[in-house]
Amino acid sequence: MSATESTGALQTNCAAGLPERLSSCVHDPKDLELVVRNGYALLHSGEHKIPLWVSEQVSRTRLAGSRLLSFVGRLFEGFSADPSLAGPRANPEDYADDRFDPGHLAAAGNITNKGDAFKAMRAETFYLSNNAPMRKQFNRGVWLRLEQLVREWALRYESVWSISGPAFEVRPSPPHPVERIGEGAVSVPTHFWKVVARKHGETLRVTCFLLANHSSEEELKTFVVPLHTVEQAIGWRLLPRAHSVTEDPVDAWKLK
Repeated sequence: MSATESTGALQTNCAAGLPERLSSCVHDPKDLELVVRNGYALLHSGEHKIPLWVSEQVSRTRLAGSRLLSFVGRLFEGFSADPSLAGPRANPEDYADDRFDPGHLAAAGNITNKGDAFKAMRAETFYLSNNAPMRKQFNRGVWLRLEQLVREWALRYESVWSISGPAFEVRPSPPHPVERIGEGAVSVPTHFWKVVARKHGETLRVTCFLLANHSSEEELKTFVVPLHTVEQAIGWRLLPRAHSVTEDPVDAWKLK
């Protein structure tokens, strides 16, 4: 991808610029790699071998096509290590533990357009740099429900932006080590978050979710939290160039 193409992809997939570090960020900059593709942009951690955040546009254009692809696509597409990463990375063998799925952060189901360019974008969501260990019941349950809600919003409003990532519960007393899986020691997040934004004039209207990495039958509105709660938990300012931000409850998106 050329510099011009990379700039265009960032502008398309990041609603308000690249996320910026906060003073609470604990990650070593030397351990991080920015990956920019047509379908998403992400920041990968070599220490954890998962992305710290993934930003994407979800649009009617990308969603043109059969919704069936959202459910059966993973039966025909395999996960693979990201060849663009120079540092440590996850491999498919790391996910042999059958308690976990490689869970998409930029969802494959958000790209169902059958055009060749979109097929390539969809295939790139299966790089493990865009995935993290999700407990099976979580990935196939409440996280899937949240992905489906984001697609509903995109179809209603023409396009929205989704920024997703992992979080790790901090237990200073007693210390609680990060769970890891596979020979590559891929970190298992205790939580996942998603920030969904749409433009309303010069304002970004956002709804933020924070979910524990386990199964839940709760309504999605149960997991809505303030933006600053997510940002402080992960150490990143997610919408640094937004002129203004208004935080909405789920009901403000006016869906039946």
